[in-house]
Amino acid sequence: MKHYDVTVSRGDDLWTAVVGGLGQGVVGAMDYESFAELHAELPWFIADLTDSEPGQFAISWR
Repeated sequence: MKHYDVTVSRGDDLWTAVVGGLGQGVVGAMDYESFAELHAELPWFIADLTDSEPGQFAISWR
């Protein structure tokens, strides 16, 4: 199973998630207004970037 490291930080009233381990030239960074939104939507963001389904990879949150 593919694995992605996601680093989450808080700034300017937004949560920012940066996804590591994506293909060369793929930028995996997204801002969210709430942590709950980030946690629910980021797997689908990664799935769109990698042409996969959320159940096909694991996420380590940092």
